[in-house]
Amino acid sequence: MVEEAIITDTEAAKQSQAMSELSLIDTSLLDDAQEQNILSISDRAFQKYFLPAFNKSDDAKQLREVLSHVKSKMSTPTTMHNLSNMQQFEHNILRLAYHACIARCSFAPHNDTNDGTVDLDSIQQFFSECKSLELVNVDTYQLVLEGYINAHNATTTTDEAAVHANIVDLFQDFEMFIDSCDPVRPNILFKNAHTDRYRVGQTQQYSKIYSAYITYLCARQNKQDLATAIQVFYHCIGRRFVVPSLDTQYLLMREIAAESSDALGLKQLFHTILEFAYIPPPIDWFNEYLDALSKFGRFEDSIEVLRVLVKQEYHHFYDYPQAPIPNVKTFEIVFKNLKMAMEKNRLTQDVGCRKAAFVLRQMKELKIGTPQHIYVLLYEMLGVAW
Repeated sequence: MVEEAIITDTEAAKQSQAMSELSLIDTSLLDDAQEQNILSISDRAFQKYFLPAFNKSDDAKQLREVLSHVKSKMSTPTTMHNLSNMQQFEHNILRLAYHACIARCSFAPHNDTNDGTVDLDSIQQFFSECKSLELVNVDTYQLVLEGYINAHNATTTTDEAAVHANIVDLFQDFEMFIDSCDPVRPNILFKNAHTDRYRVGQTQQYSKIYSAYITYLCARQNKQDLATAIQVFYHCIGRRFVVPSLDTQYLLMREIAAESSDALGLKQLFHTILEFAYIPPPIDWFNEYLDALSKFGRFEDSIEVLRVLVKQEYHHFYDYPQAPIPNVKTFEIVFKNLKMAMEKNRLTQDVGCRKAAFVLRQMKELKIGTPQHIYVLLYEMLGVAW
Protein backbone atom coordinates (compact mmCIF):
# COMPACT_ATOMS: atom_id res chain seq x y z
CA MET A 1 0.00 0.00 0.00
CA VAL A 2 1.47 3.35 -1.05
CA GLU A 3 1.35 6.18 1.44
CA GLU A 4 -0.84 9.06 0.25
CA ALA A 5 1.92 11.42 1.31
CA ILE A 6 4.08 10.25 -1.59
CA ILE A 7 1.88 12.22 -4.02
CA THR A 8 2.25 15.52 -2.21
CA ASP A 9 5.90 14.77 -1.34
CA THR A 10 6.75 14.84 -5.04
CA GLU A 11 5.46 18.40 -5.35
CA ALA A 12 7.05 19.35 -2.05
CA ALA A 13 10.43 18.14 -3.29
CA LYS A 14 10.21 20.34 -6.36
CA GLN A 15 9.16 23.39 -4.35
CA SER A 16 11.53 22.84 -1.44
CA GLN A 17 15.07 24.02 -0.81
CA ALA A 18 16.12 21.85 -3.77
CA MET A 19 14.36 24.26 -6.14
CA SER A 20 16.17 27.29 -4.81
CA GLU A 21 19.50 25.46 -4.91
CA LEU A 22 18.91 24.39 -8.52
CA SER A 23 18.08 27.95 -9.57
CA LEU A 24 21.48 29.15 -8.34
CA ILE A 25 23.35 26.89 -10.78
CA ASP A 26 24.28 28.68 -14.01
CA THR A 27 23.35 26.30 -16.85
CA SER A 28 25.45 28.30 -19.30
CA LEU A 29 28.53 27.25 -17.36
CA LEU A 30 27.49 23.68 -16.59
CA ASP A 31 30.56 21.54 -15.89
CA ASP A 32 31.39 18.37 -13.95
CA ALA A 33 31.43 20.22 -10.61
CA GLN A 34 27.99 21.74 -11.21
CA GLU A 35 26.59 18.40 -12.36
CA GLN A 36 27.87 16.95 -9.08
CA ASN A 37 26.00 19.73 -7.26
CA ILE A 38 22.76 18.73 -8.99
CA LEU A 39 23.42 15.07 -8.10
CA SER A 40 23.96 16.05 -4.47
CA ILE A 41 20.75 18.11 -4.39
CA SER A 42 18.84 15.22 -5.98
CA ASP A 43 20.24 12.74 -3.49
CA ARG A 44 19.24 14.85 -0.48
CA ALA A 45 15.74 15.42 -1.84
CA PHE A 46 15.26 11.74 -2.63
CA GLN A 47 16.35 10.61 0.82
CA LYS A 48 14.06 13.13 2.53
CA TYR A 49 10.90 12.84 0.43
CA PHE A 50 10.90 9.46 -1.32
CA LEU A 51 13.20 6.89 0.28
CA PRO A 52 11.05 6.20 3.39
CA ALA A 53 8.16 5.01 1.20
CA PHE A 54 10.42 2.58 -0.66
CA ASN A 55 11.92 1.28 2.58
CA LYS A 56 8.45 0.52 3.96
CA SER A 57 7.52 -1.63 0.96
CA ASP A 58 7.37 -5.34 1.75
CA ASP A 59 7.41 -6.80 -1.75
CA ALA A 60 8.01 -6.03 -5.42
CA LYS A 61 4.36 -5.13 -5.98
CA GLN A 62 4.44 -2.37 -3.37
CA LEU A 63 7.77 -1.12 -4.72
CA ARG A 64 6.18 -0.94 -8.17
CA GLU A 65 3.27 1.13 -6.81
CA VAL A 66 5.59 3.65 -5.15
CA LEU A 67 7.72 3.84 -8.29
CA SER A 68 4.66 4.43 -10.49
CA HIS A 69 3.55 7.35 -8.33
CA VAL A 70 7.01 8.92 -8.53
CA LYS A 71 7.16 8.43 -12.31
CA SER A 72 3.70 9.95 -12.81
CA LYS A 73 4.90 13.21 -11.28
CA MET A 74 8.10 13.44 -13.31
CA SER A 75 8.40 14.86 -16.81
CA THR A 76 9.93 12.65 -19.50
CA PRO A 77 12.43 14.57 -21.68
CA THR A 78 12.56 13.64 -25.35
CA THR A 79 16.37 13.78 -25.30
CA MET A 80 19.02 13.37 -22.64
CA HIS A 81 21.06 16.27 -24.05
CA ASN A 82 20.87 19.90 -22.87
CA LEU A 83 18.57 19.17 -19.96
CA SER A 84 17.51 22.01 -17.72
CA ASN A 85 18.48 21.92 -14.06
CA MET A 86 14.99 20.73 -13.12
CA GLN A 87 15.02 18.05 -15.81
CA GLN A 88 18.37 16.78 -14.57
CA PHE A 89 17.00 16.84 -11.03
CA GLU A 90 13.98 14.75 -12.06
CA HIS A 91 16.19 12.43 -14.10
CA ASN A 92 18.36 11.80 -11.04
CA ILE A 93 15.31 11.28 -8.81
CA LEU A 94 13.99 8.62 -11.21
CA ARG A 95 17.34 6.86 -11.28
CA LEU A 96 17.47 6.83 -7.48
CA ALA A 97 13.89 5.49 -7.39
CA TYR A 98 14.82 2.58 -9.63
CA HIS A 99 17.95 1.98 -7.59
CA ALA A 100 15.85 1.84 -4.42
CA CYS A 101 13.61 -0.79 -6.01
CA ILE A 102 16.55 -2.88 -7.24
CA ALA A 103 18.35 -2.58 -3.90
CA ARG A 104 15.30 -3.68 -1.91
CA CYS A 105 14.97 -6.77 -4.12
CA SER A 106 18.71 -7.48 -4.31
CA PHE A 107 19.26 -7.38 -0.55
CA ALA A 108 16.03 -9.16 0.35
CA PRO A 109 17.86 -11.69 2.59
CA HIS A 110 18.92 -8.73 4.78
CA ASN A 111 15.83 -6.49 4.66
CA ASP A 112 13.08 -9.19 4.50
CA THR A 113 11.57 -7.84 1.27
CA ASN A 114 9.65 -10.64 -0.52
CA ASP A 115 9.97 -12.69 2.68
CA GLY A 116 13.76 -12.66 2.32
CA THR A 117 13.77 -14.11 -1.21
CA VAL A 118 15.68 -12.39 -4.01
CA ASP A 119 13.16 -11.68 -6.77
CA LEU A 120 15.26 -12.02 -9.92
CA ASP A 121 12.33 -11.37 -12.26
CA SER A 122 11.58 -8.02 -10.63
CA ILE A 123 15.25 -7.05 -10.61
CA GLN A 124 15.49 -7.79 -14.33
CA GLN A 125 12.30 -5.81 -15.05
CA PHE A 126 13.50 -2.77 -13.12
CA PHE A 127 16.90 -3.03 -14.80
CA SER A 128 15.36 -3.25 -18.29
CA GLU A 129 13.22 -0.18 -17.62
CA CYS A 130 16.29 1.67 -16.36
CA LYS A 131 18.01 0.93 -19.65
CA SER A 132 15.06 2.03 -21.76
CA LEU A 133 14.87 5.34 -19.86
CA GLU A 134 18.66 5.85 -20.14
CA LEU A 135 18.99 5.90 -16.37
CA VAL A 136 21.64 3.19 -16.06
CA ASN A 137 24.99 4.01 -14.49
CA VAL A 138 27.71 2.04 -12.69
CA ASP A 139 25.70 1.94 -9.45
CA THR A 140 22.82 0.29 -11.32
CA TYR A 141 25.06 -2.55 -12.47
CA GLN A 142 26.54 -2.85 -8.99
CA LEU A 143 23.11 -3.28 -7.38
CA VAL A 144 21.95 -5.79 -9.99
CA LEU A 145 25.18 -7.79 -9.66
CA GLU A 146 24.77 -7.92 -5.87
CA GLY A 147 21.24 -9.20 -6.36
CA TYR A 148 22.35 -11.90 -8.78
CA ILE A 149 25.14 -12.99 -6.42
CA ASN A 150 22.75 -13.12 -3.45
CA ALA A 151 20.33 -15.15 -5.55
CA HIS A 152 23.14 -17.50 -6.60
CA ASN A 153 24.13 -18.08 -2.97
CA ALA A 154 20.54 -19.05 -2.15
CA THR A 155 19.79 -21.21 -5.18
CA THR A 156 19.56 -24.96 -5.40
CA THR A 157 22.04 -26.95 -7.47
CA THR A 158 19.64 -27.12 -10.42
CA ASP A 159 19.29 -23.31 -10.57
CA GLU A 160 22.94 -22.48 -9.94
CA ALA A 161 24.12 -22.77 -13.55
CA ALA A 162 21.38 -20.47 -14.84
CA VAL A 163 22.05 -17.78 -12.24
CA HIS A 164 25.81 -18.05 -12.85
CA ALA A 165 25.18 -17.50 -16.57
CA ASN A 166 23.15 -14.39 -15.71
CA ILE A 167 26.04 -13.06 -13.61
CA VAL A 168 28.61 -13.63 -16.36
CA ASP A 169 26.34 -12.03 -19.00
CA LEU A 170 25.66 -9.03 -16.74
CA PHE A 171 29.35 -8.39 -16.15
CA GLN A 172 30.12 -8.61 -19.85
CA ASP A 173 27.29 -6.14 -20.46
CA PHE A 174 28.77 -3.86 -17.80
CA GLU A 175 32.19 -3.86 -19.47
CA MET A 176 30.62 -2.95 -22.81
CA PHE A 177 28.71 -0.18 -21.03
CA ILE A 178 31.80 1.45 -19.53
CA ASP A 179 33.73 1.02 -22.80
CA SER A 180 31.04 3.08 -24.50
CA CYS A 181 30.61 5.78 -21.84
CA ASP A 182 34.19 5.99 -20.55
CA PRO A 183 36.49 5.13 -23.48
CA VAL A 184 39.29 7.68 -22.96
CA ARG A 185 42.36 6.50 -21.06
CA PRO A 186 45.53 8.59 -20.77
CA ASN A 187 49.01 7.10 -21.09
CA ILE A 188 49.78 6.17 -17.50
CA LEU A 189 53.44 5.53 -18.39
CA PHE A 190 53.89 9.28 -18.12
CA LYS A 191 52.85 9.85 -14.53
CA ASN A 192 51.78 13.34 -13.51
CA ALA A 193 49.04 15.04 -11.50
CA HIS A 194 46.49 14.46 -14.29
CA THR A 195 47.12 10.73 -14.63
CA ASP A 196 47.19 10.33 -10.84
CA ARG A 197 43.74 11.94 -10.60
CA TYR A 198 42.55 9.71 -13.41
CA ARG A 199 43.69 6.54 -11.62
CA VAL A 200 42.07 7.66 -8.38
CA GLY A 201 38.82 8.37 -10.21
CA GLN A 202 38.82 5.03 -12.03
CA THR A 203 39.32 3.10 -8.79
CA GLN A 204 36.64 5.10 -6.97
CA GLN A 205 34.15 4.51 -9.81
CA TYR A 206 34.72 0.87 -10.64
CA SER A 207 36.62 -0.87 -7.84
CA LYS A 208 33.50 -1.98 -5.98
CA ILE A 209 31.89 -3.84 -8.89
CA TYR A 210 35.16 -5.43 -10.07
CA SER A 211 35.91 -6.51 -6.50
CA ALA A 212 32.45 -8.05 -6.10
CA TYR A 213 32.78 -10.03 -9.34
CA ILE A 214 36.31 -11.27 -8.60
CA THR A 215 35.28 -12.26 -5.06
CA TYR A 216 32.27 -14.15 -6.44
CA LEU A 217 34.45 -16.07 -8.91
CA CYS A 218 36.98 -17.00 -6.22
CA ALA A 219 34.18 -18.21 -3.94
CA ARG A 220 33.12 -20.79 -6.54
CA GLN A 221 36.21 -22.81 -5.58
CA ASN A 222 37.26 -24.24 -8.93
CA LYS A 223 40.33 -23.64 -11.07
CA GLN A 224 38.46 -22.42 -14.13
CA ASP A 225 36.68 -19.64 -12.23
CA LEU A 226 39.91 -18.74 -10.40
CA ALA A 227 41.64 -18.39 -13.78
CA THR A 228 38.79 -16.13 -14.91
CA ALA A 229 39.07 -14.07 -11.69
CA ILE A 230 42.80 -13.57 -12.32
CA GLN A 231 42.11 -12.59 -15.92
CA VAL A 232 39.48 -10.05 -14.81
CA PHE A 233 41.93 -8.67 -12.24
CA TYR A 234 44.68 -8.04 -14.79
CA HIS A 235 42.16 -6.61 -17.23
CA CYS A 236 40.75 -4.09 -14.76
CA ILE A 237 44.10 -3.01 -13.36
CA GLY A 238 46.06 -3.06 -16.61
CA ARG A 239 43.47 -1.65 -19.00
CA ARG A 240 41.36 0.53 -16.74
CA PHE A 241 43.83 1.21 -13.89
CA VAL A 242 41.23 0.06 -11.36
CA VAL A 243 42.74 -1.35 -8.17
CA PRO A 244 40.35 -3.85 -6.51
CA SER A 245 39.66 -3.62 -2.78
CA LEU A 246 42.20 -4.84 -0.23
CA ASP A 247 39.95 -7.74 0.79
CA THR A 248 39.81 -8.83 -2.86
CA GLN A 249 43.60 -8.60 -3.15
CA TYR A 250 44.03 -10.69 0.00
CA LEU A 251 41.61 -13.29 -1.33
CA LEU A 252 43.45 -13.51 -4.66
CA MET A 253 46.79 -13.91 -2.88
CA ARG A 254 45.48 -16.80 -0.81
CA GLU A 255 43.73 -18.51 -3.73
CA ILE A 256 46.73 -18.21 -6.07
CA ALA A 257 49.07 -19.52 -3.38
CA ALA A 258 46.76 -22.44 -2.62
CA GLU A 259 46.46 -23.49 -6.29
CA SER A 260 50.05 -22.87 -7.44
CA SER A 261 53.11 -25.09 -7.33
CA ASP A 262 55.51 -22.13 -7.46
CA ALA A 263 55.53 -18.46 -6.44
CA LEU A 264 55.62 -16.93 -9.94
CA GLY A 265 51.90 -16.08 -10.14
CA LEU A 266 51.93 -14.65 -6.63
CA LYS A 267 55.00 -12.51 -7.35
CA GLN A 268 53.45 -11.17 -10.53
CA LEU A 269 50.35 -10.14 -8.57
CA PHE A 270 52.54 -8.42 -5.96
CA HIS A 271 54.55 -6.37 -8.44
CA THR A 272 51.50 -5.48 -10.56
CA ILE A 273 49.56 -4.08 -7.61
CA LEU A 274 52.58 -2.06 -6.45
CA GLU A 275 53.06 -0.71 -9.96
CA PHE A 276 49.47 0.47 -10.36
CA ALA A 277 48.63 1.47 -6.78
CA TYR A 278 48.22 5.23 -6.47
CA ILE A 279 48.64 5.04 -2.69
CA PRO A 280 50.96 2.62 -0.87
CA PRO A 281 49.27 -0.54 0.43
CA PRO A 282 49.20 -0.84 4.24
CA ILE A 283 51.73 -3.01 6.06
CA ASP A 284 49.03 -5.67 6.56
CA TRP A 285 48.99 -6.07 2.75
CA PHE A 286 52.74 -6.83 2.72
CA ASN A 287 52.30 -9.19 5.67
CA GLU A 288 49.51 -11.03 3.82
CA TYR A 289 51.77 -11.45 0.80
CA LEU A 290 54.69 -12.68 2.94
CA ASP A 291 52.39 -15.18 4.61
CA ALA A 292 51.18 -16.45 1.22
CA LEU A 293 54.80 -16.93 0.16
CA SER A 294 55.62 -19.20 3.10
CA LYS A 295 54.43 -22.45 1.48
CA PHE A 296 56.97 -22.18 -1.34
CA GLY A 297 60.07 -22.07 0.89
CA ARG A 298 61.86 -19.43 -1.24
CA PHE A 299 63.39 -17.13 1.36
CA GLU A 300 64.91 -14.84 -1.28
CA ASP A 301 61.36 -13.69 -2.12
CA SER A 302 60.84 -12.67 1.51
CA ILE A 303 64.12 -10.76 1.47
CA GLU A 304 62.97 -8.96 -1.68
CA VAL A 305 59.80 -7.79 0.12
CA LEU A 306 61.84 -6.70 3.11
CA ARG A 307 64.11 -4.63 0.87
CA VAL A 308 61.08 -2.96 -0.72
CA LEU A 309 59.96 -2.00 2.79
CA VAL A 310 63.26 -0.73 4.18
CA LYS A 311 65.39 0.35 1.18
CA GLN A 312 64.34 3.68 -0.33
CA GLU A 313 66.21 3.08 -3.60
CA TYR A 314 63.79 0.25 -4.45
CA HIS A 315 60.90 2.72 -4.62
CA HIS A 316 62.74 4.88 -7.16
CA PHE A 317 64.02 1.95 -9.22
CA TYR A 318 60.63 0.23 -9.54
CA ASP A 319 58.62 3.48 -9.37
CA TYR A 320 56.65 2.04 -6.46
CA PRO A 321 54.75 4.25 -4.01
CA GLN A 322 56.41 4.88 -0.67
CA ALA A 323 56.14 1.68 1.35
CA PRO A 324 54.99 1.56 4.98
CA ILE A 325 57.31 0.75 7.87
CA PRO A 326 57.48 -2.96 8.78
CA ASN A 327 56.08 -4.05 12.14
CA VAL A 328 56.84 -6.95 14.48
CA LYS A 329 54.43 -9.22 12.62
CA THR A 330 56.31 -8.56 9.37
CA PHE A 331 59.53 -9.87 10.87
CA GLU A 332 57.77 -12.80 12.55
CA ILE A 333 56.51 -13.94 9.12
CA VAL A 334 59.95 -13.39 7.57
CA PHE A 335 61.54 -15.64 10.20
CA LYS A 336 58.77 -18.21 9.69
CA ASN A 337 59.59 -18.21 5.97
CA LEU A 338 63.28 -18.65 6.80
CA LYS A 339 62.39 -21.71 8.88
CA MET A 340 60.30 -23.11 6.01
CA ALA A 341 63.17 -22.62 3.56
CA MET A 342 65.54 -24.49 5.84
CA GLU A 343 63.06 -27.31 6.40
CA LYS A 344 62.81 -27.68 2.60
CA ASN A 345 66.64 -27.80 2.47
CA ARG A 346 66.80 -24.68 0.30
CA LEU A 347 69.31 -23.07 2.70
CA THR A 348 72.20 -24.53 4.66
CA GLN A 349 72.49 -23.81 8.36
CA ASP A 350 75.41 -21.44 7.76
CA VAL A 351 73.50 -19.44 5.14
CA GLY A 352 70.43 -19.46 7.39
CA CYS A 353 72.49 -17.88 10.19
CA ARG A 354 73.69 -15.09 7.90
CA LYS A 355 70.15 -14.43 6.64
CA ALA A 356 68.83 -14.31 10.22
CA ALA A 357 71.57 -11.86 11.19
CA PHE A 358 70.62 -9.61 8.23
CA VAL A 359 66.96 -9.58 9.24
CA LEU A 360 67.80 -8.82 12.86
CA ARG A 361 69.95 -5.87 11.72
CA GLN A 362 66.93 -4.45 9.89
CA MET A 363 64.89 -4.74 13.08
CA LYS A 364 67.60 -2.96 15.05
CA GLU A 365 67.88 -0.13 12.49
CA LEU A 366 64.12 0.38 12.66
CA LYS A 367 64.28 0.26 16.47
CA ILE A 368 61.86 -2.64 16.61
CA GLY A 369 62.33 -4.78 19.68
CA THR A 370 62.87 -8.52 19.19
CA PRO A 371 60.25 -10.56 21.09
CA GLN A 372 61.45 -13.59 23.04
CA HIS A 373 59.49 -16.03 20.88
CA ILE A 374 61.55 -14.94 17.84
CA TYR A 375 64.74 -15.89 19.68
CA VAL A 376 63.13 -19.22 20.56
CA LEU A 377 62.26 -19.73 16.87
CA LEU A 378 65.84 -18.90 15.83
CA TYR A 379 67.24 -21.40 18.33
CA GLU A 380 64.82 -24.10 17.14
CA MET A 381 65.87 -23.80 13.50
CA LEU A 382 69.54 -22.90 13.90
CA GLY A 383 70.42 -24.67 17.13
CA VAL A 384 73.85 -24.10 18.65
CA ALA A 385 75.07 -22.55 15.40
CA TRP A 386 72.97 -19.54 16.34
